[in-house]
Amino acid sequence: MNNLFDDFFPNGIKSLEKDFSVNPVWKEEINKWLVCAHDIDPKYYERSKTRIEQDVWKQEETLAELRSIYFIKVQIGCTILALEPNRVDLSFTDKTGTKWFAEVKCPSYVKEILERDLSLEEKLARKSKPKNISETFSFDFNGYSNCILKSLDKFQAKDNNLLIISDDRMLSLIGDPFFDENITKELKQNDPQAKISSVLLLNVEGKLSGNFETHIEYNSRLATISSKLSL
Repeated sequence: MNNLFDDFFPNGIKSLEKDFSVNPVWKEEINKWLVCAHDIDPKYYERSKTRIEQDVWKQEETLAELRSIYFIKVQIGCTILALEPNRVDLSFTDKTGTKWFAEVKCPSYVKEILERDLSLEEKLARKSKPKNISETFSFDFNGYSNCILKSLDKFQAKDNNLLIISDDRMLSLIGDPFFDENITKELKQNDPQAKISSVLLLNVEGKLSGNFETHIEYNSRLATISSKLSL
């Protein structure tokens, strides 16, 4: 397998840094995402590599896209048709051959920081640090409405449209005990044309095993609104 990580992230990944270095297990896993995307569309790979140079937020959005592409293609075995076709992030066919259009959104820990009751100076100082540091903060499971609103203009009402929410929050939305109720409520309020057919929550995290080694775990939850995605 080609080693693309250092080519794509020459300055590391802020959200995964610990003592300002990236865990080798994460580097290996993210390299799989990069190889997957590059094999599908080398031009997409190059465009994405340019985007991540802008700021931490773009880095997080790009990582969300990369892990979603890998999850759709490798983890659940769907066929990717195109990356960034028309206005959406990707198109693919599911296990039944049904065509889907997908948009990926990434509620970020950076946005959570900017919404805290802190001075601008304190917010910018916290933003400049890695995601995982020792600190005390409050949390909730808000974050759906912004993802919905930002995806609607990418979708056509006649299509099977999948909103993928792959967050990088301090506390992932994957743990929302009322996900189905909350996403249904938000869609009723924010998607009057019923463009979104299904919503997929995707969380990828590193966990310590019994021997204290890190392993990567993929977790997902699916809410079917009007069309069911066959996984």
